[in-house]
Amino acid sequence: MAAASLAAVLVRACPRYVTDHTGFCFHEIDVLGGWISHVVVLFVVDAAALAILLLVSAKEVNST
Repeated sequence: MAAASLAAVLVRACPRYVTDHTGFCFHEIDVLGGWISHVVVLFVVDAAALAILLLVSAKEVNST
């Protein structure tokens, strides 16, 4: 859910196919919004890593 929200916010903030006068989203070439997919994938990987670390930590606490 959070990844979908992040993708929606990024697409709204930096519309695809727009390269002129876009401020933060300006690129020399039209990148077709492809970087948004990378950001969302990294967000999902980061969230999964945090969840795994929290589960392992909770298991360690319960075992002692």
